[in-house]
This record gives sequence, C-alpha cells and structure tokens, in this order.
Amino acid sequence: MKRRAKILLPIVVLLFGAGLAAAIVNLRPRVERREVPAPAPLVRAVTVEPQDLLLSIRSQGTIVPGVESVLAAQVAGKIDWVSPQFAVGGQFRRGTVLARIEDSDYRLALSRAEAEVARAQTRLDLELAEADQALRDWQELGRGEPTALTLREPQTAEARASLQAAEASVEQARIQLSRTRIAAPYNGRLRRKLVDLGQFVAPGTPLIEIFSTEYAEIELPVAKRDLEFLRFDLADPSVSDPTTVELSGELGGTRHTWSAKLVRAGGEFDPRTRMLSLFARIKDPFAKRAGAESAALPMGLFVDAEIEGKTIPGAVLLPRSALRDRDRLLVIDEESRLRFRDVEVVRLDREDIVIGSGIEAGERVCVSPLETVVDGMTVRIAEPESAGESPDRELL
Repeated sequence: MKRRAKILLPIVVLLFGAGLAAAIVNLRPRVERREVPAPAPLVRAVTVEPQDLLLSIRSQGTIVPGVESVLAAQVAGKIDWVSPQFAVGGQFRRGTVLARIEDSDYRLALSRAEAEVARAQTRLDLELAEADQALRDWQELGRGEPTALTLREPQTAEARASLQAAEASVEQARIQLSRTRIAAPYNGRLRRKLVDLGQFVAPGTPLIEIFSTEYAEIELPVAKRDLEFLRFDLADPSVSDPTTVELSGELGGTRHTWSAKLVRAGGEFDPRTRMLSLFARIKDPFAKRAGAESAALPMGLFVDAEIEGKTIPGAVLLPRSALRDRDRLLVIDEESRLRFRDVEVVRLDREDIVIGSGIEAGERVCVSPLETVVDGMTVRIAEPESAGESPDRELL
C-alpha cells in the first residue's frame, strides 16, 4: 500500500501543476494588435514670390595694367643721373624725367649744327646780293632775256638748299639731345629697372619696365551658357549700355570691393576651356576711395567678379535643391500633399535656379531631398521660408 502511494503521489502532483499552468494561460488578458501609421516626412518649403530679378554672371580673374612698356635708350652714352622714382614701385606722372644719359657730346653736336646754319645763311645772303647785282648789270648792258646762269639762279638755289640741310641738322641734333632724357609717357609705376647709374647704354638697350596707373583691366572668362544673360553686345560693345562689374578681393585680411565696366569681348572661344573672355576696365586703380573701397587695387591681385546681366520680369529664385530632374518641382498643395509640377527653368547654377513660368505666387515648393517621392504623398512642413532666401541646407 505504501509502495503504491509513493508511485501515485508524483503523478498527481504533475497533473495538478499542468492543470494550473493551463488555467493561468487561459486566464491571461488578451492584447489587441493595431497598426501604427508611419509619420509623414518633415520637409522644408519656400513660398513663391515672383520678382523682377536682375541676373549676374560670376567669374574670376587677375588684375593687369591696361598699358605696360619697356623703355629703351634711343642714343648711346653713360647714365649720369636717375630720379628718386627710378626704383621698383616708384610712382611718377606723365613727362617726369626718370633718368638722363650724359649729354655733353649731343650739346656740342647741336652747337656745330647751329654754326653750320649761320654759315649757310651768310652764303645765301651773299648769293642773293650777287644775284641782285647781276640783274642790275644786265638791265644796264644786256639785250634780250637774261639766262638763269646770268642771274645766278643756280648758285642761289644751291645756297638755299644748303641752308635747309643745315637747319635739318640742327633739328636732328635737338632731337638727339632730347633723347638723352628718359621721360615717362604716362602716369604710372616702375615695375623693374634693367640698368643703373653709371652704366653705359647703346641705342636699343632696355632701361626699365613700367606700367600705367591710369587704368587697369581684368580678363573674365564666361561660359557659353551664360552669354545669353548678358546685356553686353558682343559684336558691337559701343551700342551697349555700360555694364557694371563688381570686383571683390582680400587685402590684409579685409574684403574690399571695386567697380569696373565691360569694354570689349574676346574674338574667339578658348579651345581648352570653351569659354569666351570679357574684358573689364578699372579707372585709376591706385586712387583712394571712400568707405569699403578705401584700398588701392594692386596689379596681380586675383579677384572674384560679378557681371551685371539682364533683368527677368516675374521670375522666381529657388535653391538648387528644389529642382527634380531637369525641369520639375515638388509643389505642396493646401492638404500638405506633394504634387509634381513642370516649370520653365531660365537659369541653373550650383546654388540657385531661376524659374520663368509654371508656378504662381504664394505656392509652396519643397526644397528637401527625398529618396522616394510619390505624387500625392503627405508631408509635414517645417518653418516656411520665402523664395529667394537662403535656406538652412543642413535641415531637411
């Protein structure tokens, strides 16, 4: 009996435990399963505001002198004097004598030529007096018409020619003497001196390199696609309204700006870059200017340029991120749904796009990059901005 009880007791305990576990499972509260919708993506949007938009074309270039020259000696001799401006960076005005070649030989040559003029004049006066006497003698004794030889006309003509040659020699001597002074042909600065005091030079010897400070120029390469936005007439610049070019560059840690004008266009595209060069001119680049333009504009400075272009009436300026494909935008309707919209893209650059038509004032345009877009997709809109402002591109 005891042996049977020992066998049945564990079986009863196991059956009781299984029944209790089944009861606990059957009596637990049931959890209802519900599908939670995914939140609509948060996007940035700008509100369209059409405006008359003045376009500009960006370029870069280096400031160079409008005129630069190498002055050379025209006569031989030793340089016996130089001015204080005869140094690298020296500034001078038109007509300033920068150096002088020893002129004693040329002064003596001028004196000899003037003496020869005096002798030739005396000879001519004598010949004229003798010709006058010959005419009076013939009138008293001669018959018929007098010959040229009788009236000493050949001798008089020869004396007159000798006087003219002597006067030409004087003029030549004066020119040679004037060439001993090396004068500046324009307002400018000295870039490099090639000779110095005491050096002997021959005709044609380069003396100094100078450049003009009356105006400077800058070559601005422009891409073919940007030429249509210029107001500048490439064929005949003289009929164009003055086109302003704003230059900016850094000097001494400060950003400065200067104003220039387009004056001409290059005659051909660069075969390597496929760009056409425009040339702008800056008057008096070393002049002191008021305000932010107080700095002089040194030659060789690399600057950024913004060329004034055409005005597009009723245009819309949007960030580049608003463009989908080549000519499509995502417009957000009143129900916060995305709608594809085909538009006319007037201009496209690295940061902005200009829309000519296809969108109305007050409409909202999505500017956030989205991987997957479905027409009619609902979105949430972050702080709205106006078209033409610079959105925070770090926020989506």
